[in-house]
Amino acid sequence: MDRYEEMLSRYKTDLDDAQVAAAVEKIVRDNLATNSTPDVYQFLFSCIDLTSLHTEDNTDSITKFTKRVNDFEEDHPEILISRVRFAPISMCLL
Repeated sequence: MDRYEEMLSRYKTDLDDAQVAAAVEKIVRDNLATNSTPDVYQFLFSCIDLTSLHTEDNTDSITKFTKRVNDFEEDHPEILISRVRFAPISMCLL
């Protein structure tokens, strides 16, 4: 058994889709109203980590990506984006 199978064997992974759907529905039903607030949305946006790992990335595509992030931040100063990361092109080729 490899380490991944060993780790997964510690958890119940043979889940029933209908049971999972019912549990998710209950969680949403019980918590949606409480968590549908500007403070919660602001917190969630602050957890977003925008990353580009495309092998086709170049100066132009990254510049456009960054401009969209900057435009969003200018249009919505009340929402903090956690960070923006780019992998070096040479890293994507490994």
